[in-house]
This record gives sequence, structure tokens and C-alpha cells, in this order.
Amino acid sequence: MIELSFDAELYDGFAVDEAAKTFEDFATIAREQLPGRWLVRVTVAAGGEVDEATVASELDNFALGKTIERRLRGDAGAGAAAEGAATAPAAATGDAGGGGDAAR
Repeated sequence: MIELSFDAELYDGFAVDEAAKTFEDFATIAREQLPGRWLVRVTVAAGGEVDEATVASELDNFALGKTIERRLRGDAGAGAAAEGAATAPAAATGDAGGGGDAAR
């Protein structure tokens, strides 16, 4: 399991949620909203098509790209402005790459 933590000041909640939903075909994605961040846990079953680090890295990149897209379009920004997100996501570093905190 890889845990991604997306800072609400940097990431758009809707973008993180969309990223998590996009990768649900490749891994079990658990989401949780915490004060000031979204936590996403990525778990791939043994023998899966791709490894956890790959899924976590791609999810992180997708969330970043969608956050940038939403800001350029003038949609709700990160943090409190994005509180309407259905669930809570996150960002990664280390093995998963990206802008948040990742742990195995």
C-alpha cells in the first residue's frame, strides 16, 4: 500500500477525486479528507497488471494536471474553495513521485 497526501493549499479537491476515480480499475483506492489535506491509499493486488508505485505516480500526475486545468479554466481552486469534492485525495513523492508525501 502506498499512501499519498495532497495538500489542500496546492491541490484541487475535485481534481484529486477525479484522479482517484480514474485509476480505480488498476488498484483499490481509499480516500479520506483530513484537515488541510486529502489522503489517498493505493493498493494493488499481488500479480496485478501494474505495481503500486506506478499507479500512485500516475494518479499523482493526473491530480496535478487536473488541478492546473481547473485553475486555468477559472474553476474552484485548491483548499477551501474545493471543499465540495465527493471524497478526499492526495499527492506523492519518493517512490510514487510528485508533490506531496508518499509512504509505503
